[in-house]
Amino acid sequence: MNDSSRHSAFKAFTRAQWTSVTAAILGITAMFCYPGGTVLDHETSRYQLTQNFLSDLGMTVAYNGQPNRVGAALFVMSLAVLIVGFGTATLWFIRLYSATRVSRNLARGAGTVGGAVCLSFVGVAMTPENAAMNLHVQFTLFAFRAFPVACELLLLAAWKSGVASTQVLVVWVLAAACLTAYVAFLSFGPSPRTPEGLIASVIAQKAVVVAIVVALTYQCHATARTLARSDFSRTR
Repeated sequence: MNDSSRHSAFKAFTRAQWTSVTAAILGITAMFCYPGGTVLDHETSRYQLTQNFLSDLGMTVAYNGQPNRVGAALFVMSLAVLIVGFGTATLWFIRLYSATRVSRNLARGAGTVGGAVCLSFVGVAMTPENAAMNLHVQFTLFAFRAFPVACELLLLAAWKSGVASTQVLVVWVLAAACLTAYVAFLSFGPSPRTPEGLIASVIAQKAVVVAIVVALTYQCHATARTLARSDFSRTR
């Protein structure tokens, strides 16, 4: 990788770190805009952290029947920022991890699966629960089921490339494990159609989203710092 490419990668990873901050601000603001109501109780007031899914923020009409266009727009913007920021960073991860033939194939596989994940989250943003619930759920389930595969492939590519630090490898392991555990929860966990199941499902969703955003932010920070030290001199 030449100096120009290294500089471009450094800027992409630096921007991606601010992606999580921007998305968090937009998402929290969307929570304050949400009028109220949950899938089980349409009479609740405002956004309930343990009873409202993140996707509820994208509803143009909330469960209590009141309009939520501003909150929905903020939710879509938050998701779009994450998709663009971390999607761009993933392209650079693929390039950085393509140091050997084996790692290159793994990285390209990660890119293919990661692209499908990004498109699925675009689908999540474009299908509000109040307008297209079934399609929204399908996009959500596919995104979270494919996500751990992308992380596992990036982990293997990073390991085989020999350019990633031990800390970066560990974080890829933790991210993949976290997403895999959430997929298991989606398959075998309690139904959100019961009060207890709804609380467990909402908390699990928020926990995995926060964990993955933090993990990706750390990976971008650690990689940018390494690039600044020109430690990727072996990368093509």
